[in-house]
Amino acid sequence: MQNSKVSFMFQQPMRKASFVKRLNRFSGLIKDVKEIKKVHIPNSGRLNEILKKNAICYYLPKKGNKTEGVLHLVKNNSMLISIDSRIPNHLIYSFYSNRKNSKKFKAVLKEKKFGKSRFDIQIKDHDTDTFVEIKSVSLVKNQIALFPDGVTERGKKHLRELISLKEQGMGAKIYFVIQREDVEYFSSNDEVDPEFGELLREAMKKGVEIKALKCRVNLKEISLHEEIPVIF
Repeated sequence: MQNSKVSFMFQQPMRKASFVKRLNRFSGLIKDVKEIKKVHIPNSGRLNEILKKNAICYYLPKKGNKTEGVLHLVKNNSMLISIDSRIPNHLIYSFYSNRKNSKKFKAVLKEKKFGKSRFDIQIKDHDTDTFVEIKSVSLVKNQIALFPDGVTERGKKHLRELISLKEQGMGAKIYFVIQREDVEYFSSNDEVDPEFGELLREAMKKGVEIKALKCRVNLKEISLHEEIPVIF
């Protein structure tokens, strides 16, 4: 996907603020000049290493019933990090559905069910269908991107489903999209969730395609940059 030029563009200029605290999984407080505002946090991960008190952050104002905007970017050691876990789905879907790539497939569909499971993307090919799961990654240590940042039952369920699909003769892929630039490799975070790591290694042995992609991030857009190695 290097030089794919697939990007997500923000629709209006970001406002700068400082992070105050997280209230729950999907909301937190920020300080914009002297005013405290409640914003939506579009990420259910822990983000403990990123959402620190007084961290510089950027949000888009948006009036809602309970919040005054959406928090998108946080600066950590001069590095901009996107915390919006919805953006990776947009990027991967855009890559597969753009004009150049869509010629290879009969259809590229979002949020499609197969059996009792729902997958982020279904690619209908001439020979077989491929189901794709997409994970947003924000945690990086020593230039290694790590997933998950907390125990993930949902992530393990997805891996089991992808392994089952592969065993049934269908295509199965999982993308780890790292929404920051200071990374060289990707690995499972075995220290946090060793079972997820075991399942990911099993998935690789069974033929599930595992890809890790890092992004370029700025105040105007987030774009796919290049594929990085997956190591265990």
